[in-house]
Amino acid sequence: MSGAGAGPLVPPLVWLALFAGTMALAGWILPLAAWHLPGQTPLAAALVVCGIGVMAAGVLAFRRRGTTVNPMAPEKASGLVTGGIYRVTRNPMYLGMAILLLGLALGMGSLSPLLIASLFPVVLTRFQIRHEEAALRRLFPDTYPGYAARVPRWFLI
Repeated sequence: MSGAGAGPLVPPLVWLALFAGTMALAGWILPLAAWHLPGQTPLAAALVVCGIGVMAAGVLAFRRRGTTVNPMAPEKASGLVTGGIYRVTRNPMYLGMAILLLGLALGMGSLSPLLIASLFPVVLTRFQIRHEEAALRRLFPDTYPGYAARVPRWFLI
């Protein structure tokens, strides 16, 4: 756990890999309520591609603004990005990861991976996003609180 003022200990891409691996293992060892639906594979692939696209849109917006994309050092941000995809979600890179995991879970065809994927936003909010938000509140005290009040973390929530 991170202490007061301490940064995140695990990079988000490592969380993504851990969740994907755990989902695959759970789907193999304990495939709860397995299913195979017509169009399952193309839909799963579309979600994976969509997730990658959402992540890429977030990274490109940061690059255009000339600020850091390093999630382990949010205090190094040189600007607050609020345009483009950041008008609908404060965390498009993490939302993209969640969509990607949803696609993988659907492709795996059982409830076990889906249940694990549903925990990803909870874990990332607790161990990554809260730290980033605290840093952004310190860096941009005049603009970040209003932005956070207008734009949800995870698109709908």
